Amino acid sequence: MTPISGRQPSFCMQTKSSRATSTCCLGRFWSTLTSMTCAPSARKAVRATSTVRKNEPTSCRGSLLTVFCRSCAMGSRALRYIGAFVRAHGLRGGLLLRWSPDAPEVEFRQGERIYVGYSAQFARPYTVRWSQRVPRGMLIGLEEVTTRAQAELLLEYGVFVEEERVAALQDAGGWALEEILGCWVVEEESGRVLGTVVDIWLLPANDVWVVETETSYLPLPVVSEVVRRVDPEGRRIEVRLLPGLLEIAEPKRADDRELAEEGVDAD
Repeated sequence: MTPISGRQPSFCMQTKSSRATSTCCLGRFWSTLTSMTCAPSARKAVRATSTVRKNEPTSCRGSLLTVFCRSCAMGSRALRYIGAFVRAHGLRGGLLLRWSPDAPEVEFRQGERIYVGYSAQFARPYTVRWSQRVPRGMLIGLEEVTTRAQAELLLEYGVFVEEERVAALQDAGGWALEEILGCWVVEEESGRVLGTVVDIWLLPANDVWVVETETSYLPLPVVSEVVRRVDPEGRRIEVRLLPGLLEIAEPKRADDRELAEEGVDAD
């Protein structure tokens, strides 16, 4: 898929008289559609709705036009609004996603699909290239967005995920994601602080909690032999390091440290 080339997405138009469908650029009808489908009040109303069906057209009262989002034809799955892109990050197309106050803070895996647009009706699919959690949001790279200029075109766009994915993404071995992310991880026997949980991998066999130490990222399998005690209220997790676990830690790269530092200060 090619990146969005401007703030005005394309759509399909169907006339009431001829029923002939043709694809055209929203730019020629932007002034008309702004008052009907893309006004700020309409966008807020759509975002306030917990779910919106992708195959439900938006009927424009008092007009012969019925607007259909191109993504609506891809299925009947519901979408959940989770936040918006508020700033570009770096030179390679990174974006800062700021969570909506009433939306679940979900996790994104590489290759996962999200939907981006001013509303669910106009949202287009994008593929997650990388993601990293930061305070009050998440830094995200998209396969279709590779430059800062392309990223800036998506600023203020809403981000949506499929409703059926929300429940799965919120479950992390019996604890909510927000209860685990950010917890301090402590070695059970020595009391040595290893680091904090910065990522969660939801895998078929068992989940994995990724701990950021001073020098590496340590993946810890969520099994009883490793995770000994979880105290979400105290933000503390006690673990037992089985032989070989430290050997699979991934050393930090210089750009990882720069990314984390900028993410912490990002507002």
